[in-house]
Amino acid sequence: MSANCGTPVTHDCRVSALATLGLEVESSPGQTCTYETLVAAETLALLAFVGEVFSDVGAIGLTAVDIELMGFGGSVPVTLSSARAFHAGQPRVPDETFSESMQIGVADLREDPRPVARSLLDRFFASFLPEHTDVVGLVA
Repeated sequence: MSANCGTPVTHDCRVSALATLGLEVESSPGQTCTYETLVAAETLALLAFVGEVFSDVGAIGLTAVDIELMGFGGSVPVTLSSARAFHAGQPRVPDETFSESMQIGVADLREDPRPVARSLLDRFFASFLPEHTDVVGLVA
């Protein structure tokens, strides 16, 4: 015999996560690297987690997703430098802080978080990478 118990959700469900990446390049003191593939991978993992957890709460259909990236200003993309080759003319992340927000269906996050990750990160990546660079596609 089994029984199911449920509690109605009467307030916003929120999940906060913090991922910290070291941007310093050990072999080049004073240089920082964006490690955009790690940014994409961490974002995908967090979105997949939220989709999995929230999909088990039947009352939640939509959720707000906010991302804020801090401390990347002036760093060089790893896809262009391999964290080894630095020169003055390289593209660099122009802004110290980046944020993006959107609302998304929880079921969409559970099925495939890649489109959401792209929507959240594309403007950030477009500010310093060549056009049509699909960083999310590199890691997923």
